Amino acid sequence: MARMVDRRQRSLPGACCVLTAGLLAFTGCAEKTQGTATAATQPSTSTVERHGAPSVRQPLDVTRFLPQPCTILAAAQLRKLDLPGPGVPDTDSRNAKAVGPSCTWRNSGAASSLGVTFVTANTNGLADRYRAHAAGLIPGYWLETTVDGYPAVYNDDLDDRARGLCMMDLGVSDHLTMLVDVQDRSGEKSCDRVAVIASMVISTLRGQK
Repeated sequence: MARMVDRRQRSLPGACCVLTAGLLAFTGCAEKTQGTATAATQPSTSTVERHGAPSVRQPLDVTRFLPQPCTILAAAQLRKLDLPGPGVPDTDSRNAKAVGPSCTWRNSGAASSLGVTFVTANTNGLADRYRAHAAGLIPGYWLETTVDGYPAVYNDDLDDRARGLCMMDLGVSDHLTMLVDVQDRSGEKSCDRVAVIASMVISTLRGQK
């Protein structure tokens, strides 16, 4: 499961200090100690270059989930995913403060795990990820899609899908993406599971648990 953690620690802090160069001041990124973006620090969508990223027409509010990221998936949803027990939240680590709060769920018997990260560091949402792609910083894979009407991209800087590792950045507003990642034994079909989880996340945010 090391690659999953590595992607969060390696690519996403880079999304703040490297991928959004020119959109966010480097010094502001380096000094960021809290994982929550405020309305005062979010640039207007009209003043930000989208780099081809679709706008989110019906933004979703994640505020109440940031202190308790594991509540983004309900018990009934976890049972459908064959994930016993509660997830492990990360809200206070250095990575959580640099990137955003996250939760990881594991099924040791099935050698599977999944993670959901609120990427509060990228205040331009998918536009930051699209900018990185345009700059050639995501060489692994890049597959644009939608989930329940919300723009998303399967992507990673290394392509480990054949080994059952798949990742998606889901745009829930023009200022926030959520990283959904899965590691299991299903090879490239792990991406199908990512799409299911992303749909569950949207359902939760819509209040349809």
